[in-house]
Amino acid sequence: MNDDDELANLLAEARKGNQQALGTLLAQLRPWMRWQAEGLLGQRLRARIDGSDIVQDVHLRAFQRFDQFGGNCMAQLRAWVEEILWNIITDCRRRHGADKRDPGREDHGQDLVSGLRGGDPTPSQEAMDNEQQARVIAALQRLPEKQRLVFHLRFFAELAFAEVARRVSVTEGNARQLWGRAIKRLTDELEGEHE
Repeated sequence: MNDDDELANLLAEARKGNQQALGTLLAQLRPWMRWQAEGLLGQRLRARIDGSDIVQDVHLRAFQRFDQFGGNCMAQLRAWVEEILWNIITDCRRRHGADKRDPGREDHGQDLVSGLRGGDPTPSQEAMDNEQQARVIAALQRLPEKQRLVFHLRFFAELAFAEVARRVSVTEGNARQLWGRAIKRLTDELEGEHE
């Protein structure tokens, strides 16, 4: 039995209510969660927060809220866990003030996902930000995998295109193209929702 089959079996058991299978499944996903957390935290937050703490929070929330998971395959589980991760990191950004805008690092696409950035919003702004964040997260999950990875590394991890290209195993020019395509697709999709 390969790893994918084992994970699929654990997921099937967890869906039947087997808490031990769920715990084992989430434990198997911890290295992937850690990799995702490191990429999303960015350099500023990594200086203040240990990725292991984020992974622990994700693991706990996923375990506690598994009854809310409506999927039936590993890809859907990963997307659901990733959404939990993004919510936790967004909360961390708000708490740690890592979201203050820096004019020196303005980049095309920043306005698109301003709802993912924290600050000191009023309650009504916070509600609108939460709605925008949910729309952006859903749109991000629909991006092709490489575009989504480039977006994560560029936007959340705040990496230069040269480093993004190295991590994705593409040229720097290709990384820029993937970034541009991701921004265009997200912009088109999100603007389409308002028409």
